[in-house]
Amino acid sequence: MNNREVIDVNAVYNEYLTGYPLGHLAVGWTTKETQYKRFEALFGIGVADNTSLLDYGSGLGHLNDYIDHNGYQGIKYTGIDINPNYVGYSALRYPDKKFLCLDIENITENFDYVVGSGVFTVIVGINDVIKKIEKAYSICNKGVAFNFLDKKSDLYPLNLYDPKELVDRLSHLSNVEVIDNYLINEDFTIYLKK
Repeated sequence: MNNREVIDVNAVYNEYLTGYPLGHLAVGWTTKETQYKRFEALFGIGVADNTSLLDYGSGLGHLNDYIDHNGYQGIKYTGIDINPNYVGYSALRYPDKKFLCLDIENITENFDYVVGSGVFTVIVGINDVIKKIEKAYSICNKGVAFNFLDKKSDLYPLNLYDPKELVDRLSHLSNVEVIDNYLINEDFTIYLKK
């Protein structure tokens, strides 16, 4: 077991939360613009008005700001995060939205789409990533979209991923589409559609 496996992921994110205001930096993103580019890539799977959406690793619920900013209507939003501090702040910031403090394995209802932005960035092994995406796919009606930091970036010690490996490991579920044209070599998004 290496040191990265014994680090508490909540402790890592609580440092962001206590060190920065409740904006993009408090969830570890460098700029609001890049955060929104990531959200746009996630929504490219087909998220539209009047769909149900599970935001896995919802952080501070910033995806709701993106939804409002872009004029989406009637999205039934649920956010889940394992960090109780993020869930508490999110519930205060967006009282009309549903936020739960749990991991995806505990979700039993279905959603049109399951999306995750940055959920696999800190201290997650590849086998757990695959298992969690398999669970997300099992509870979606239309598709899942997740973004990842690309191994071509220089963002170590964060978790960096090889798009080809994810395609190979997830192709048993569906055709895996890789979107990588929005942040040069820093980031890519995968789609698995039903």
